[in-house]
Amino acid sequence: MTGRENIAVIGPPLSGATSLAAALRHRLPGASVLESCDGHVAVAVFVVSAAAPMVGSEVALLEATASRVDAVVAAVSKIDVHRTWRDVLAANRNRVARRCPAVPWVGVAAAPEIGAALVDDLVEVVRTAARSQRGSIETGRQPTTIQRRISRRGHIQHARMQLVAQVRAACATLRAESHRAAAAVSLREVEPFRREVRLRAARVADDLDRAMTTRLAQVADDCGLASSFALPTDCVPELVFPPARQTGLENRLTALLGTAFGVGAAATSDRVLTGMGSPIVDAVEAAAASLTIGVGLGFWLVHTRRLLSARATLDRWIDESSAALRTVLEERVAARLLDAEMELNAPAG
Repeated sequence: MTGRENIAVIGPPLSGATSLAAALRHRLPGASVLESCDGHVAVAVFVVSAAAPMVGSEVALLEATASRVDAVVAAVSKIDVHRTWRDVLAANRNRVARRCPAVPWVGVAAAPEIGAALVDDLVEVVRTAARSQRGSIETGRQPTTIQRRISRRGHIQHARMQLVAQVRAACATLRAESHRAAAAVSLREVEPFRREVRLRAARVADDLDRAMTTRLAQVADDCGLASSFALPTDCVPELVFPPARQTGLENRLTALLGTAFGVGAAATSDRVLTGMGSPIVDAVEAAAASLTIGVGLGFWLVHTRRLLSARATLDRWIDESSAALRTVLEERVAARLLDAEMELNAPAG
């Protein structure tokens, strides 16, 4: 390699990125091997362990790297101790084939427990990618590509800010309006109220999907592309609402307190009313009146306490549901815009 080109080696924790970076520094003395993508990078080497296929966060990291760097090489590490590394490599390649079709995959063992280091294939692929990048720069194609990607990334970032702000405003409005409505809910209306909140949340999600489609169509038009940016079906977070809290023990305690309050009210009323008339007739009437007062006050206390408890529980459920809705919608925005960014920065674009 000629010059001091920057080679970035990145990967998730325990992927072996540090060991691989050290091996490449030894094998590529003419290059500056970094462990981040800060600044201008000629080639990025993305490393994952051969222990198991990539998970969603690792796929997202690879796609984000490919959107920032023109030349990316992917490697599965520790192939000296994982005999199924070829199957893992094939699974990883297939998983990212739609969004990162041009990324080559190589098996490596930078600091092997058994035998010598196996990085020859990776070194050759990195050198080839670096030569390709130098050729693009010398022919004047690279600056145009970089400028186009910067412009498209700016459009995507602007769309992301607008959509995230829309998500936060919609969730805050839903939470505030639901809290106001919950303050007037009766015990019979609790479950219908929950269903109504779920329906409103689903409408908010549908409105966001339509807003994303419209906004991304504008981005494609601004970039001079014809693309619908269809929502990927494999990464659409579903709306999941928190379950209603169980209040059985609290209801039993309320019933016990209501009974005790009613008995106490009845006994007090009986003593007051008994002393107001004749010993025989008034005693019977006083007992009946006291019983009625005690039952009425006990029922009122139980009903009121259960209503207040239900409304308090409903308020907590609204807060949890709003937070869950916001999380899911922000994940949808991130997934949709990441897919759009990858499509915008595809080589054919």
